[in-house]
Amino acid sequence: MECHLCGKQVEDIKIYVEHVLYECAQAANQQRDQEIYPHYYMEHRSSSVH
Repeated sequence: MECHLCGKQVEDIKIYVEHVLYECAQAANQQRDQEIYPHYYMEHRSSSVH
């Protein structure tokens, strides 16, 4: 099977569901948040550098 979000190969439906719910959803949410709150991410990144 293949993840419809990122194309990662997964062995069976159980692993697929866990991947989509946890790994892939996290990545998708983070990317979406960066588009919605780019300033927050830039501030956060620059403040964590110091």
